[in-house]
Amino acid sequence: MIRMTGVFRAICILAAHVVLLLLGTPGLDFLPPRYLESERAQQAMESKYGVVRTQLAVAAADLNRLRLPFEKTVGRIQPIFRIAQSWHLYRDGPHQIHKLEIRVDGVIVYRTLDPQRAWLEPILRNRRIRPVVESIAGKPKAVNRKGLGRFIVAQARDDFPKIRQVEIISLYGPPPGERLRPHHRMVAQAPDWTIEDRKP
Repeated sequence: MIRMTGVFRAICILAAHVVLLLLGTPGLDFLPPRYLESERAQQAMESKYGVVRTQLAVAAADLNRLRLPFEKTVGRIQPIFRIAQSWHLYRDGPHQIHKLEIRVDGVIVYRTLDPQRAWLEPILRNRRIRPVVESIAGKPKAVNRKGLGRFIVAQARDDFPKIRQVEIISLYGPPPGERLRPHHRMVAQAPDWTIEDRKP
């Protein structure tokens, strides 16, 4: 009886490892479902990278296609137990750079990680406030945008007397972030200083 319990335990442990490997295989979750599915795509890759690399890539793509139905069914239990793992964190970084810019009467006084435009930098880069700033920079309708907007306007009115307008602008663009363009913005104007969403 003791020997059967040990065998059963070993089988369960092996099965758990197989399930975890299928659910979160590093690298395979980057592949699109139809990656290298056609003969034409395989031939194009073979002419560029050679036979061996192409065959390895095709094998990985086929394994991923076998794994996806399993992941879609069994993988649904992962969020319940908070064990889901995404390997995208360790890949190649963001595809878009998002920065927040603040203008007071048309003059740029703050831009994320810009030492020449660092008004409110200690507050906006604080580890407790930074997630709020990042969500506003990335999402046009972030839930907490108006609250942070009111704080920025109040600080601007204290620090810059006789101002007429404060703009909070989200910028985005490709890495490394040198060619950014407006994505969305909020504006507050005297005399009522109401925060309004505006198009870029």
